[in-house]
Amino acid sequence: MIHGPDDIDSLRRENAELRRLIAAIGDQAAAVGADWALRLIDQMHPAPPESAEWLMSVQGDLNLSDIAANIPGAVYQYLQKPDGTQSFPYLSPAAEKLFDVPFSFICDPDWVIGHIHPDDLPGYFASVTEATKNLERWTQEMRVIKPNGQTIWVFCSSSPRLLPDESIIWNGVILDITQYKQAVGALKESEDRLRLLVKNSSDILVIIDSDGTQRYVSPSAERITGFAASELMGKSLAEIIHPDDMEKISNAWNEAVEHPEKLVTVQYRHIHKTRGWVHLEAVGQNFEAEPSVGGFVANVRDITERMRTEEELRARSQEMKVITDNMRDTVWLMDLDFRTTWISPSVIRTRGYTLAELAGMPLERHLTPDSLAKITALIAEHMTPERLNDPSADITVCAELEFYRKDGSTFWADTVTNVLRDSHGRPSSILGVSRDITERKLVEEALEKRMVALVRPLDSPEGIAFEDMFNLKDIQRLQDEFAYATGVASIITHTDGRPITAPSNFCRLCSDIIRKTEKGLANCYHSDAVIGRACLEGPTIQPCLSGGLWDAGAGITVGGRHIANWLIGQVRDETQSTEKMRAYARKIGVDEETMVEAFLEVPAMNRDQFEKVSQALFTLASQLSSIAYQNVQQARFIEDRNKALAALQKSEQKHRILFDSAADAIFIHDLFLRMLAVNPAASKMLGYTHDELMAMDVGRIDSPEQAQYVPQRIAMLIEHGHHSFESVHVRKDGSTIPIEANAQMITWDGQSVVMSICRDMTERKRAGEERQKLQEQLNQAQKMESVGRLAGGVAHDFNNMLGGILGYTEMALEQVDPAHPIHGDLLQIKKATERSAELTRQLLGFARQQTVAPRMLDLNETVEGMLKMLRRIIGEDIDLAWLPGKNLGTVKIDPAQIDQLLANLCINAKDAMGASGKVTIETDNAVFDETYCAGHAGSVPGDYVMLAVSDNGCGMDRETAAKIFEPFFTTKEVGKGTGLGLATVYGIVKQNDGYINVYSEPGHGSTFRIYLPRHEAKAEHPAGTDAAKPSSPGHETILVVEDEPIILESTTKMLKRQGYRVLAASTPVEAIRIARENHGEIHLLMTDVVMPEMNGRDLAKNLLSLYPKMKRLFMSGYTANVIAHHGVLEEGMHFLQKPFNPKGLYEKVREALNSD
Repeated sequence: MIHGPDDIDSLRRENAELRRLIAAIGDQAAAVGADWALRLIDQMHPAPPESAEWLMSVQGDLNLSDIAANIPGAVYQYLQKPDGTQSFPYLSPAAEKLFDVPFSFICDPDWVIGHIHPDDLPGYFASVTEATKNLERWTQEMRVIKPNGQTIWVFCSSSPRLLPDESIIWNGVILDITQYKQAVGALKESEDRLRLLVKNSSDILVIIDSDGTQRYVSPSAERITGFAASELMGKSLAEIIHPDDMEKISNAWNEAVEHPEKLVTVQYRHIHKTRGWVHLEAVGQNFEAEPSVGGFVANVRDITERMRTEEELRARSQEMKVITDNMRDTVWLMDLDFRTTWISPSVIRTRGYTLAELAGMPLERHLTPDSLAKITALIAEHMTPERLNDPSADITVCAELEFYRKDGSTFWADTVTNVLRDSHGRPSSILGVSRDITERKLVEEALEKRMVALVRPLDSPEGIAFEDMFNLKDIQRLQDEFAYATGVASIITHTDGRPITAPSNFCRLCSDIIRKTEKGLANCYHSDAVIGRACLEGPTIQPCLSGGLWDAGAGITVGGRHIANWLIGQVRDETQSTEKMRAYARKIGVDEETMVEAFLEVPAMNRDQFEKVSQALFTLASQLSSIAYQNVQQARFIEDRNKALAALQKSEQKHRILFDSAADAIFIHDLFLRMLAVNPAASKMLGYTHDELMAMDVGRIDSPEQAQYVPQRIAMLIEHGHHSFESVHVRKDGSTIPIEANAQMITWDGQSVVMSICRDMTERKRAGEERQKLQEQLNQAQKMESVGRLAGGVAHDFNNMLGGILGYTEMALEQVDPAHPIHGDLLQIKKATERSAELTRQLLGFARQQTVAPRMLDLNETVEGMLKMLRRIIGEDIDLAWLPGKNLGTVKIDPAQIDQLLANLCINAKDAMGASGKVTIETDNAVFDETYCAGHAGSVPGDYVMLAVSDNGCGMDRETAAKIFEPFFTTKEVGKGTGLGLATVYGIVKQNDGYINVYSEPGHGSTFRIYLPRHEAKAEHPAGTDAAKPSSPGHETILVVEDEPIILESTTKMLKRQGYRVLAASTPVEAIRIARENHGEIHLLMTDVVMPEMNGRDLAKNLLSLYPKMKRLFMSGYTANVIAHHGVLEEGMHFLQKPFNPKGLYEKVREALNSD
């Protein structure tokens, strides 16, 4: 969008520069490409080519060559002969610069044609053919590709001439017009951009000639003025601008003429085609000096709506000013530092400050210390950073505050403050309204004081004062009216005679004379107290004890307590005389004549009349007593009610706090399922706002499956008063949440309703599922452990039997000729025994009782050493991929166990794939933290080395995967597998403190990942042993201890056959006896590990005391942790696994004898 003349000027300058560039290039092209250039070439080479004269011309016309060399562009002569050959008889040096190649390349016309852009070649050949045919001038613009890959535009112009030999010679020039082409393209792009901006601008763009005629008007004029642009072009400003605004236009025009460099702004009214006048604002500049513009350029914007809005704001501002100037309340604005920025004029009346004095006044100078502390606490509570930064937060603070006036006095104001925000939702200022409530506060204080007095016990020491009972203004008015109506004097006093009200209708004798003296006033108080004593029968009537005039009085009581006297009197009858007045005057020290004169002014009233007035007084006093008592009763009722309300409010507040702060969701609804109340926890749990929940019925928050049970639950609640159940609620986002609900009937605003407390059971359910999963894993581990113990025990006994069979079979094979028929049977017995021994070995592997000798291994090296064997196991039709990990840590394990792991897993993979497929073996480092281990039972946080075997076979389901490590479990056909392969893998991994994970899906293959503890030590590479050959005879003495007779006998025979001296014992006790009786050295103790009476290790310790140099070889099918911890041999132990053949026996015996 174009926003003003600056944009137009920028585009105009850009286009002018482009046009100058194009003009310069065009002039150059015209100068060089004109006939003049061609004639110049003709002058340089006027003779026919290849003649001696022509050659001399070429060599000698140096002046013309120099001229051609200085022409911007390459000048050439191109010769076409009838036989089709072509050449450049002349080519100016500028060609080298044009093509960026040595002159020798350009001399070949084929080379030049070969570098014409492929897209331009058809046009080139067509135009050249046409020009040759008609022998007319040829011109063309085309692209040429330089050897460096750069593409340039060239302009070619050439004139043909037919020679006598039918050859055609072309005299021409080639110009590089790349810059010209780029400038033309840029100009077009710039003009297109300018055209697009002008077309889519929301403002009108106009160009006005010096005579005031609109030469150009952009299309947007129609939207603003109703006139099409074509209708406005050619019109003068006087025709379209309001007459009253022409002077402003003229002034702006003159300013633009005087200051062409200056932007001029003017507002005016422009005629609209259908609706009067529109308000416009023009921002323009004088470009008359620019030839490409030659006029005044302006950007014109419609400001009609802005003018209307400004007028409305002015009117509204005036209204607000009138309101704020005349309002009783004070309105003010403060910045966020609580400094006054604006205040309404009413503050002058309420506080005495001028507006200037209040400007910038800090908060502490506005308020008393108590009110400042109060508002500071409220600000800290409500204007928290979180709420201030929340654009949706409405922050309002209300308080009754005590303000200072300029004279130092104070007044109370009810103040409401509100945080105002800008268009971005950021806090901008604080608006406040204060209303003077001083009178209300005084009345409230008086009422509070009166209430305190009224509820005080009647017999309390403080008592109840008359002033606490009544409004004294009302009592004074009643007293005055009674006195003037009856013609008597009247006053209400305390019980001791001290006045409460002002005297009414007092005579001059009493008010100005007697009561002005000390003795007279004291006598009056005493008389008032005596006359006003409480009497239930009627008023007290008697002469005044001070002046002797007739007085009457009636006591005012509250609940039997005398609180005041209502007295009347100051009348005389015939019984009073002037002599008595003179005597009393002398007594109290008053002038007698003055006393008598004032006495005679006292109104006279007969006794009957005075008694009637006194009786009326008694009635009024009795009524006041009744009213006073009622006031006390009412005050106490109000006090009790207020206490009850306060207790109720406190209780409600406590329950509201409990309700709002409860972690569980609470719903209160009627029997028609309409919501009556929900707490914040309910909104948080379900994701609805409070108002959204209140608009819903209870059935909508239950899942469709649970909603059907709502009527039944309501019926249970009505019958029993409470009901607990589990359900599923639906959140606002559609997700579900399991809940546990405890519902009961309660009374709410007089009706029976339901209160349901709902607890989110998601975590409990998840924990239960996790607990069940862990229990299943524990059960599985315990089952595997039990089966392992059973397998170990069976293997021990089975190995003993197999040992005897294998030993005797081996010895029998040595004694039977291979040609004898029984030799084959013996071989079959041997093979069956060895297969049984392997089965037993697998059982021990699963039971983690396989006796091993672990060492530090590099798994990559170990696996690489097995690859050839593994390929033979899986067959040629199955692809074996080996992916070794980098920087692999070492593991501590018996190498033979790695062989077992990989062999069993690869056989398992082969069986899962059938005839073909792919097995992948990979290694890598792995680290597991506590979070990972929490979800994988049996795993421990730490560093591990991973060994994985994957296949793309048939895979398995979850039920099958859960059983694959159980011994004898197999999915193969009967007779195809023992079911111990994966059980052995499991046992080996567990024996080495590792764990194994299985990932498999039907149809997607399986992956077994084994994790073994990682070590930092280097891999061990043990040197070869120097054990003697099995056939080498022995001569040493060997003590053999074995509790299984068949093993003892077969072992003894095998050793004797090998040349050893053998001492045989069936029990440890027998072995000790034989050792003690033996006369000579015992070189080797060969003992079973698990035996009655004493295990093999303890036996060896006993015998070492007799034969310290004796070597030890332990043999067993099950070590039971005697010489190995969880199957791992202790350092330096020699061990022979049962069952064994003679070869294995001889090797282990020699190894033990030769050891250090």
